[in-house]
Amino acid sequence: MQKVKPAPTVPNGMFGSALAISKDSLIVGASGDGTEKSAAGSAYVFTPADGNWVQSQRLTGDPISTDASFGYALAMSGDYAIIGAPRIKAITGEAAVVMVDPGEVFVFHHEVAGWKQTHRLRAMLPRQNDSFGSSVAMLGGNALIGACGDASGARTIGGDAARRDALYAGAGYLYA
Repeated sequence: MQKVKPAPTVPNGMFGSALAISKDSLIVGASGDGTEKSAAGSAYVFTPADGNWVQSQRLTGDPISTDASFGYALAMSGDYAIIGAPRIKAITGEAAVVMVDPGEVFVFHHEVAGWKQTHRLRAMLPRQNDSFGSSVAMLGGNALIGACGDASGARTIGGDAARRDALYAGAGYLYA
């Protein structure tokens, strides 16, 4: 048994808020980590060395907002990892209105030099309080992303996603 901890340890960092292991990597979410921006969150990568898991990288989303909760949910499959930031803020429209908690998921690929961010995923029609990325799962090349705050009355792809008549009904998005 081995206890893993981030370096540096951050008060209220919530290290261990999500966990994933695949191949030779262990990724641990720290959704309250605030070493770069207040509670933006991060995820720490550990790799085996001489029989122990050793911290090898710290992941953050780019761009990321304050209080995004990056690392709240994460999953790995093969050389890919997805990391949820359900409280990320977004700026919408010409008036630069801040949308609270629409959420995003960041996709990372494991390369020789380490994990590198390759994509950002958003809900089909992002809305305030959707919390897209509040849960994530992967199997092969498929990713399933939860948006526990989604209030859309649409029940299928192509449905009227602009309807907002089902408060906090939630939704799952399958990327294949």
